[in-house]
Amino acid sequence: MGDWRLLFLTRDRIEEVTVADVQRVAEYYLVRNNRTEGRFYPTETPQRVDIPALASVAAMLEGYEGREGAAEGEAFDPSFDNIAALTKAHTLPVGTQVALLPRKTRGAEVVVQLEMQFGTAESLGTQRATANLVGAMLMRGSEKFSRQQLQDRLDELQANANVNGAISGAYASVVTTRENLRDVIALLEEILRNPVFDAQELELLKASAIANLEASRQDPQAIVNREARRFYSPWPPGHPYYAPTLDEEIAELRAVTAEDLKQFHQQFYNGAHMQIAVVGDMDEKLTLHQLQDSFGQWGAKQQFERIIQPYRDLKPINLTRETPDKENATVIAMLGVPVGENHADAAALELGTYMFGGGFLNSRLVTRLRQQDGLSYGSGAWLNMSDWTDNGQFSAYAIFAPQNRAAVEKGLREELAKVLDKGFTKEEITAAKSGLLQQGRVDRTQNGNLADLLVNNLELERDMSWHLRREQQIQALTAEQVLAAMQRYINPESLAFVWAGDFRTEAMKKSGVKQGD
Repeated sequence: MGDWRLLFLTRDRIEEVTVADVQRVAEYYLVRNNRTEGRFYPTETPQRVDIPALASVAAMLEGYEGREGAAEGEAFDPSFDNIAALTKAHTLPVGTQVALLPRKTRGAEVVVQLEMQFGTAESLGTQRATANLVGAMLMRGSEKFSRQQLQDRLDELQANANVNGAISGAYASVVTTRENLRDVIALLEEILRNPVFDAQELELLKASAIANLEASRQDPQAIVNREARRFYSPWPPGHPYYAPTLDEEIAELRAVTAEDLKQFHQQFYNGAHMQIAVVGDMDEKLTLHQLQDSFGQWGAKQQFERIIQPYRDLKPINLTRETPDKENATVIAMLGVPVGENHADAAALELGTYMFGGGFLNSRLVTRLRQQDGLSYGSGAWLNMSDWTDNGQFSAYAIFAPQNRAAVEKGLREELAKVLDKGFTKEEITAAKSGLLQQGRVDRTQNGNLADLLVNNLELERDMSWHLRREQQIQALTAEQVLAAMQRYINPESLAFVWAGDFRTEAMKKSGVKQGD
């Protein structure tokens, strides 16, 4: 708790407690909303189970032989040069891009990662809810399999699958084994190309989604995230990327029919604007042939044109949303920056943000709000940068007790001001480089992360040299360069704050309950 003297302070306070104190606190806390009730129904004639004792472990194990060992895999060099040398790129007849990276893996594991893009701002229009429901329904039944049969088939194939979609496109990620890869690709084709959109399943899904949205009305984190998206979004109503209010989103979900889903899927889902990466234990020729059979002729019916969000200079706001009776509060602070992934200052801004709020326990922000001031249960900062244009967003967050709101804002602003005034030490720079680059190297030893990297490269038309250059840029950064980049783009006075929590301080005062009761 921070100080050994609290043991004695608690003793002294207990000695001072009066009957009136106990009554006052009981009336405040022991109310129905705080109560969880359980009931015990004793059994009249309980059945006792006797567990027989094992006479001899040695006798039980006599003559036992283990199974044949699983494939051990091989040592893997996660350097960008090695990944580039092992990866084979292909383009299927309809335009589908494929990257194959064969490697021996423990248990003969193999990962399939797929992404698909579709539509234009005009053709997608107001179909956001329809697109989201199409994606959520993909695993709920196809022409060959019911929802349960799909899951049973995945279990038979020792496969773990995640398939979904939204207004921006669809994606799939499947982990399986070498011997089941062919059948998994065929099943993935069935899921993506032949969904049935059963009306009853749709109603169940809609009811669940709406219930979750209704439950989020008083969730501080959900409220802050929605309000932050609405503040930062430049899109008006009618645009596919418009950020709706909660009531608007619920109304959109209610209006969608099964026929809407069928029409959307027929219009937009395709293999022409698709990227597929397969990483792990595989036969390259057979895998490529199977992918071509499944997706190589799946043409697009609608034009695809990427929707790119431009940079906007946003005016700061300080928005508060009350959530009565919620003990935790949440804040997000945001700032737009004219920096994208290909900008000259991207590496410096990335490293600076990582040192300010990227570490779980050792960043500047976490050290101040959690370790030093004891104000926040969780905090951090991150940087989103566009891959397509010079547009980015610097954000920070904190989760805290509502009465600590002023102190949290003060701490966040002061720590950011210190960074912009004096920058980071050489020791911080060295440690951050090591942590950031080493984490990337560790990530690239995992099949799923490798597949994700390859799929993104296909979509962004990048190769491994782009990532190598970014690592080299980070490695070469000096404390002065990071400070200069932070000073160029981060202004504490321009931060937009969005708060959600129970900030009714007057109600707390009237209750007579003091902090610490």
